[in-house]
Amino acid sequence: MTNDYVMANVKAVDSGVVFTTKMSPKGEILADDYASRKVSRQLEELLNNHLKSEGIIANNLMFVYGSKDPLKTELGTSLNDYISKQSPKYFSGYLVIKEKA
Repeated sequence: MTNDYVMANVKAVDSGVVFTTKMSPKGEILADDYASRKVSRQLEELLNNHLKSEGIIANNLMFVYGSKDPLKTELGTSLNDYISKQSPKYFSGYLVIKEKA
């Protein structure tokens, strides 16, 4: 077994986005999924806001799968631009709905 890299889940302080990063043993970032997780966060907020407008209290966690080249996603990419440029195969996730008291 070798120690070629370390994987860690990280929470960005400014946006609160939780993402995965791959680092060398020296701490150099080799890859991360921050940009695609940030786009997924836009979808989460869109879904939550739509459900809230219908009187439904919910929370969700979404993931994007099958993008063309997720490492080329630029920070600040909108959900619509991401879908048109990356052509993800699908979004998947968890949805929790709160029962009204």
